[in-house]
Amino acid sequence: MKFAASIGILASAALSLVSAQGGTYTDLIDYATSSQYHVTSATVSPYPMCINKTACLTLTGTLLEPIIEDSSYTISGRLFNRVGRLVYSDDNIDLCKLLADSGTPCPIAPGPLTLNLCRLVKPNAPPLWAVVWIFAAVNGDGTPIFRLETNGTIVAKTCP
Repeated sequence: MKFAASIGILASAALSLVSAQGGTYTDLIDYATSSQYHVTSATVSPYPMCINKTACLTLTGTLLEPIIEDSSYTISGRLFNRVGRLVYSDDNIDLCKLLADSGTPCPIAPGPLTLNLCRLVKPNAPPLWAVVWIFAAVNGDGTPIFRLETNGTIVAKTCP
């Protein structure tokens, strides 16, 4: 039984590595059922992510409702699957400040939109663990903007 579980974990990690193309992870799934941002393209780069260095989630799509002040962005990581033990959390990020720092201040009007959300991968990220990463944003009025998850596990590593 333990052997079968180990094979499953290794297969999941291998699938994640296959989807890494040219240093960019592209296999993300939109799990928000009523999001305000219809994502057509999503990437995480660099891949693998480096602990204590900046990684970016880049999204392209169509914004249906304005992004307003008091919006938040959360990054979390769960061990092995989307309901596994929480092993990484970077929450309560001020989304409007993050967007303003990259030149796109709130409010952001509906329409075609590319977002580049860059954050430092915190030093407490578990190195080389198989983690499902979850990226979620909530608008200032409490409605979901997006919720994306990696389709399988990806790893962060210690880089020079």
